Amino acid sequence: MEQSFFFLVLTICFGLFSGFQRIGWDGCFRLFIVGYIVSFAFTYITFRQDYVKIQNKYDFEVEKWKKEQAYHYIKALPIEKLEVMKIETDPEAVLKTNRFKMFRDVNDNKLGRTPLTLSFKVGGEVFTITESLQTSMELANEDKPYIEFQNLERDLGHGVNAGAYNAKVHLPKSFALTNINN
Repeated sequence: MEQSFFFLVLTICFGLFSGFQRIGWDGCFRLFIVGYIVSFAFTYITFRQDYVKIQNKYDFEVEKWKKEQAYHYIKALPIEKLEVMKIETDPEAVLKTNRFKMFRDVNDNKLGRTPLTLSFKVGGEVFTITESLQTSMELANEDKPYIEFQNLERDLGHGVNAGAYNAKVHLPKSFALTNINN
């Protein structure tokens, strides 16, 4: 608005000092329209640049908050364990069904993942998921496999949503990545 007012004043002054006879009312009107368009374009470009700078700073601050606070909070949550009832390996199933991840990962080290279909019981209800998960083969051969994870019970904001994080499937040392049922 300030630039538009400036161009209006400039147009009037130009008309007064050089005489309206030289450019006429039509010329003054055209000069005003051109000035208004230039003013609008300048204001838009300036606003857009400022908006992009602010948005980039905001995005940077959100990522910094996630790494320095939110993810550390999640990593400090107690680890929950569930017994695995059934495990299957099927790399193609993960490609087809991995659009929604039940278990998110906030660990810095992105270790290798194994595509698995797991069935486990939560509160009497059986859940089956297909995801690529971190696995560990350190259990004794007679031990039953289980999955451990950290459960965030409420959203923290900025895309850090409630749910299960940092899942790891613990398997017996002798486990071959084939189907097993418990």
